[in-house]
Amino acid sequence: VVLDYRDPYFIGLRTDHAMYRFFGRNHFGARVGLVVHDFDPTADGTGLEADLKHWLDGVYGVSAAPTA
Repeated sequence: VVLDYRDPYFIGLRTDHAMYRFFGRNHFGARVGLVVHDFDPTADGTGLEADLKHWLDGVYGVSAAPTA
């Protein structure tokens, strides 16, 4: 992983197959934003989305909604 851009409100990471962009909108009262540009033709977008959501929820202490 390479840190290719950083300022107080933005982090850009680059891997061999993807770019990850973290937007620190929480500094302005909004939610943190995350965009993934995955260039791997075999990438599992749905699985990646679930994994990243789980990770972000853990970072920010968000618990899953209760199930019935």
